[in-house]
Amino acid sequence: MIKDNPDGSKIPLTIPNHKRIKGSTLRIICRQVGIKREEFLEIYYHKNK
Repeated sequence: MIKDNPDGSKIPLTIPNHKRIKGSTLRIICRQVGIKREEFLEIYYHKNK
């Protein structure tokens, strides 16, 4: 997954390859890319349908 920034730059998102992601891991990923947990989950579930 790639996050597109308003300035045109892109940030690759690291997604652990586990059925479950620990809450602390998810928080760190979201903090690094500057998105809310809910936004991450919405994108994640949309991509994995």
